[in-house]
Amino acid sequence: LGLNEVGAAAEAIESPIKSNQSVPAYALPTLVTALAQALESQAELALLGTSDEAVTEMDEAQRRTIFLELSTAIADSNPEALELVERLLAGIPEDAAEAGDLASVRDALDMYDFAHAGEYLRSAAQTAGFQA
Repeated sequence: LGLNEVGAAAEAIESPIKSNQSVPAYALPTLVTALAQALESQAELALLGTSDEAVTEMDEAQRRTIFLELSTAIADSNPEALELVERLLAGIPEDAAEAGDLASVRDALDMYDFAHAGEYLRSAAQTAGFQA
């Protein structure tokens, strides 16, 4: 996260002040750089957390939309189907009835086996009550 660098840079300023010495010229720019890097790191982590939260809050209409997009992508042998099935898996509870079939869809797509992915998707659609 870059916080060790912030601590070291702050100490390079604080120590001379405590002992009535002058602060080295490099200390303040080093602290500013370390703080900027730490803030950038924090912002990246915040984005990761936000995207995960958005996925887990997927409602049925969103799941249905992605399901239909996935069905089309598989029918077209589109490699982006793998990303769609990952999003769909992230948007359902792990113990959902269709989770096993969707995991099989993902495994088939990992091997570019669109025919079997389509079969697993039809099974998942039946279980979830969606039409593929």
